[in-house]
Amino acid sequence: MFDHISQLPDCILSYILTKLSIKDFLKTTILSKRWRNLSSFRRDLYFDVLNVLENTEEELLQKGYLIDVPLHTSYSSSMERRLNLNISRDPFVKRVDQFLKHATTIDSFLLNFYLDSQQQSTIDEWISFVIARGVGRIDLLLIGSPYTLRGLPRRPYRFPFHLFLETNASTLKHLRLEYCLLYHPNPTNYDFSSFKNLSFLSLKRVKVDEIFFESLLSNCKQLEELHLIYCEFKSLTLKIVSSSLLDLKVSLCYVLFGNIQKDVNLTSLDCLKLISLDYDGHCLPNMNFNTPMLNNIQLPFIYREEHLNAFRLLATLPKLEILHLDLYSMVPSSLKITQRLQHLKELNLILHRLFDTPQKLEFGLSGILTILQASPLLQKLSVMLTYPEIIENQKVARDIEAFSHEEVKVIELRGCVGNWYEVEFAMNVMKYANKLERIVLSPYWRVVVESLDWSSDLAWFQNGRQRISENFQIIADSSSEYEEEAPPQHLELDNGGNDSGSNSDLSSDGDDHLADDFLQGGDEEGDEYKEKASGSKSDSELDSDSDFLNDNDPSCLSMSPEEEKQIVSELIKKLEFNLKEGSLSKADNGGSKDASLEW
Repeated sequence: MFDHISQLPDCILSYILTKLSIKDFLKTTILSKRWRNLSSFRRDLYFDVLNVLENTEEELLQKGYLIDVPLHTSYSSSMERRLNLNISRDPFVKRVDQFLKHATTIDSFLLNFYLDSQQQSTIDEWISFVIARGVGRIDLLLIGSPYTLRGLPRRPYRFPFHLFLETNASTLKHLRLEYCLLYHPNPTNYDFSSFKNLSFLSLKRVKVDEIFFESLLSNCKQLEELHLIYCEFKSLTLKIVSSSLLDLKVSLCYVLFGNIQKDVNLTSLDCLKLISLDYDGHCLPNMNFNTPMLNNIQLPFIYREEHLNAFRLLATLPKLEILHLDLYSMVPSSLKITQRLQHLKELNLILHRLFDTPQKLEFGLSGILTILQASPLLQKLSVMLTYPEIIENQKVARDIEAFSHEEVKVIELRGCVGNWYEVEFAMNVMKYANKLERIVLSPYWRVVVESLDWSSDLAWFQNGRQRISENFQIIADSSSEYEEEAPPQHLELDNGGNDSGSNSDLSSDGDDHLADDFLQGGDEEGDEYKEKASGSKSDSELDSDSDFLNDNDPSCLSMSPEEEKQIVSELIKKLEFNLKEGSLSKADNGGSKDASLEW
């Protein structure tokens, strides 16, 4: 039989080989000398249990490389799939050794397996080998996720910085370490020239020597991104000084006192080029910031007293435009923010497990509107409640002190189940956000923003939409005793509509329009919509519109009760008309915007 595959050019064969697992790739080296030489074309090396030992979980279980272990907790019993280290480690190490013999040029080296100081010399040989072949990226993930082990005592692998000096290599740009030791016996006199091109450094579950770490930062002049995740330090305070850093993430770092972990606090941040900060820690109000370019911040708020002090600090950042807050307590409606977040354009709030409290009947979101008032240029507000629940016998929608916001265009409320506070929030933002284009009420939420896994409460699909509808109807009914008056022009609606499942186009003969999909739910979530930016102000106009509206400004005065009730009544008519179809829309005859409220 004629061998057609072997007649293919080297470039095509080498591409085919890159699609094979390491195990299958090694089998090709015995076919012929030509196939053996082709192994040098594979320059990105990825070694993990599935890629090296077997191709599927079922095969790993059959060979005994993986085992299912009973896992008992005080709440439940389950099975956990773990690595059988006694059987899997030696074959894994042998195959990595075997493959590296054929490599000539290496661009990236990723190792994901449960290894530690017992394999120090073996891993050192691998690192030395890839350094000599011009490696640009090293990922040592020695936790071995997802098939890790629990409770086994072990010492972390010490990353061999000295090997870079022996080869005089400076090709490394990306370094990610998990479960390693970052240490050098003579940190102040170490020659960091081998890391002059390093632009990315990530440390997870790494024991860090602060002196060596500070020297590393000060000598890596090209470092742009730094992650410190669950790292062990020796000091309770952490200072980050870098002339090149653009992106910083610090999460759950600690100091170990016996068996007790205490949180490390980031106390000083001197990074003139820093743009993005993700900090999961405390003592934010006491942090010393020297970050004039900081644009994007993600922070946790644990206690209520943190709110005001933290907002005072955030207000001092001249370039802050995007703010993500993880809230572990309800934002009080009494919160008074005296300093404006005058450049903020996007605010994302995640409210974590706030319902295990005897005050749940008083739960509300009106405090969030205080932040909205303090952010005059805000264009998008996103609120997500995790683990929501139905709150029975809660008060009906409560009004708030009148205000006016002229910039916010998109508001999202995720984690809806049909509570009164959802109606209250929607009604207040529709009343006071004059340029609102879209408001989204959705049952879907997720704890980690980057996660692809969305959760939802069945209460929404069972009767959540109906509860929202009924609550809006209660408000509409309460307004029936008032004489109907024409609402302001920007909220005027007509009685048009259609009976199709698509969005209705409810024009009002030259007047503004209110919404096209009111309450978003459906069967799927996570599809990001495209913001409609037409009609938005220019940067110069935004900069000039930064003063708070005071109580004497006519645009900040409340409407009469009759006008407010009429607005609600007209809105409910349209909502009720289209609720079964899931949508309500209105178009702007002037062409300045499309407003949409999604169900």
